[in-house]
Amino acid sequence: MSEHMRDDVERTPDDLRAVLTLGFEDLPRLSSYQFILTTGSGSSHHVAHYASLLFTHELNIATVSHPGRLAAWADGADLAIVVSMSGGKDSHSIARALGCEILAVTCEENSPLADLADYLLLLPVEREEGFLNTRTIVSAMFALCAYASELSGEDLVDPDVPDRVERRLERGVPEDVILEMRDREKVFFIGDKYLYVAAEQAALKSIEVGDVNAFATTSDELFHGRFFGDHSERLYLCLNEKGADLIEERSGGEATVVRPEDLGLDVDPEDPNAPVETLPVLYLLVDEAYGPVDTTEARSWWNHV
Repeated sequence: MSEHMRDDVERTPDDLRAVLTLGFEDLPRLSSYQFILTTGSGSSHHVAHYASLLFTHELNIATVSHPGRLAAWADGADLAIVVSMSGGKDSHSIARALGCEILAVTCEENSPLADLADYLLLLPVEREEGFLNTRTIVSAMFALCAYASELSGEDLVDPDVPDRVERRLERGVPEDVILEMRDREKVFFIGDKYLYVAAEQAALKSIEVGDVNAFATTSDELFHGRFFGDHSERLYLCLNEKGADLIEERSGGEATVVRPEDLGLDVDPEDPNAPVETLPVLYLLVDEAYGPVDTTEARSWWNHV
């Protein structure tokens, strides 16, 4: 079975509008907890990573993120936020092993994780028709941002984000960047602060769809070993200007750099809405460059989990 992500991704703006209707009166006031753990597996781990950045920087709450079963090593948390779009057996067993209060973030109300959780942030969106999580991941980030906005009393959520995402999706992605991605042996997605989460997710989707050498890094971390050598087989796809400027300066103009404006993006990496605005365009880009993805083997494996 082969699938394109496009059909699911194009539904993202309506999903984000649905998120704006959420209420959070049944969820806990996070300030009452000393230490919060966020966790998820695969793409859900990137949502958990986003939540840890969000709660640390916007709410000043001690929060750490661990992927999947590594979360069991993080002793001392008095609340764990477990992210899973399916709410399935794997996330349920991770949550049960943590031994603290659980806030579940999921699309599935009738799921093992939701049944176990002390608190439930139920996303008002249906899961993807395809195998790969895209719009639900973006919706989960937007919902967590709205939750943090409610707790902080600050206007962290920009209600115009769904409309901007819709306009960007309608414009599509540039053909020259698609061809560059196909032509390069390695693709680096580079983003700072909140945009690093978008870089992580874009690299993972590139691997899932195209089985390519894709990497996520920040502007500063790129220069700790990965940058030096032959640039001819690399593409540096920068989600904010800092990375693009540094690469062009330090490569002497020899590196091929995609700037944010090349993708129609102009997003502040310190804005918590940044990954939500950026990822739908990156999903389209990955799909056009590497899709469709053959999910036959993946679905066969997933049915036995």
